[in-house]
Amino acid sequence: MILINKLQLAIFAWSSYCITIWGWRKLGLAAILGAASVVSLPPIGFFLILLVTMPSLIWLLDGAIDTSLKQQTKGKQNFIIKLFARIYAARSAFAVGMAFGFGYFFAGLYWIGSAFFAENNDFILLMPFATILLPLLLSIYWALACLLARIFWSGSVRNVFTVAICLSIFEFLRGTLFTGLPWNLMGFAFDFSTALLQSAAIWGIYGLTFIVILFSSAFSLFANASISHKKLSISLVLCISVLFAGGSIRLSMNPTQYHDNVKLRLVQGNISQADKWRPEMRSIIANRYLELSGKKSEQQILGIDQVTHLIWPESAMPFLLEPNSSFMREAIDRLADGAYLITGAIRKHTVGNKVEFFNAILAFDSNGNQLGKYDKHHLVPFGEYLPHGNLLKKFGLSKLISMKDDFSRGIKASNIYLKNTPSFGANICYEVIFSAKVVERLHRPEWMLNITNDAWFGKSIGPYQHLAQARMRAIEEGLPMVRNANTGISAIFDPLGRLIASIPLGKTDVLDSALPLKVEPTFYVILASFI
Repeated sequence: MILINKLQLAIFAWSSYCITIWGWRKLGLAAILGAASVVSLPPIGFFLILLVTMPSLIWLLDGAIDTSLKQQTKGKQNFIIKLFARIYAARSAFAVGMAFGFGYFFAGLYWIGSAFFAENNDFILLMPFATILLPLLLSIYWALACLLARIFWSGSVRNVFTVAICLSIFEFLRGTLFTGLPWNLMGFAFDFSTALLQSAAIWGIYGLTFIVILFSSAFSLFANASISHKKLSISLVLCISVLFAGGSIRLSMNPTQYHDNVKLRLVQGNISQADKWRPEMRSIIANRYLELSGKKSEQQILGIDQVTHLIWPESAMPFLLEPNSSFMREAIDRLADGAYLITGAIRKHTVGNKVEFFNAILAFDSNGNQLGKYDKHHLVPFGEYLPHGNLLKKFGLSKLISMKDDFSRGIKASNIYLKNTPSFGANICYEVIFSAKVVERLHRPEWMLNITNDAWFGKSIGPYQHLAQARMRAIEEGLPMVRNANTGISAIFDPLGRLIASIPLGKTDVLDSALPLKVEPTFYVILASFI
């Protein structure tokens, strides 16, 4: 009891400090709390930190009041005047949200700076601007969410719901407007528990984000003396228990099952981005993939002769794949009859005098025939194309990828169909981060393939965050996710997000596995069809 009383006193003291602190100290504290919140996300996954940072955000917003304006409008009954007073007083809430968001995005996305060192030193001077400018731009969403929440500020319980709703709405907008960047949504704080993630099959990552924000922010109510702390504790424990129990039941009722005649081999070549496009490395890279593709495995598949689908990562070869080239003949010779090579590649397309290049997935049969392809349609700004290119090039800006021309854009998410093969939805690199956008809605595939090259970001937290995105898509869609990454993390997830097998980051190896079966369409799949 003494310990509980001391804990309550500590909560009251901290909440009072957050409410009364002002000026640059308030903004500095908000930025520190935002940065600390990243600890809840993969790869660390320390969810409990949100039980400190999110209530603190509520208290910081609670103190976001212009006292002089409050006195000026005291006693006035005009609704319009009061409304404008709230908007004017909420300007400090905008600053708090901006500071909290900047800390969150700066700490969570610092690793993008690695891309400026990956191939050459031409972009080093731009790195500080990118690592600061992107978090600043993203933090505007949090600032607007906090501003809107503060306008509707009222009672303590209502405030918790208001913040959760406003932040969730603006996180959805962050993932959709201006091509969207739904990276590090707060729903990924549940990634530490496969059971807690299962409700994403109902409402997706954005619904999960709302739950995480609501649950963690509710701990701010422990500072309210008028609320029964015992009832509040029971309610919070009950809510998280229901989510966990429901997820556990779903997992137990859907054991992982596999296709009988599909044997996958994922090759993780582990080629650094600095070496990728060096001319002298071409033969070394090609030989590495050929050797790995045909190697004996310590896993249940003993050799390439049992593999039905050999899979290489995004733009695996640093040259165009010509069907009748000596390299392609060597690659195809490693396939058993009826097997396929599925690889990421740069695809050249010429019509008249127009030449286009696509970031693509190509599928070849054991006779060397190209039978299927997918062209990436959601390209990376400043990576695969330069927005407003003609204007920005006048200022000396160019893409990070060493190509003279921009990549051309594919049509949209589409399936690849191969004989005697379950159809699969193909997506490349960061296309997998877009919820409800990874597969065809009218023709649901049997599994998903995501190929990527995270070598740009070294051994940072970036590849782990990217992996969590792929896992989430499996749960939302109820489809197995096969992910092949150049430097890792290559992995296979079943349709409920359970990890079947993986290759660690930075390791050169192959992964052999059967292909998991899909489950029935999730409620989220049905919901997404109306979006």
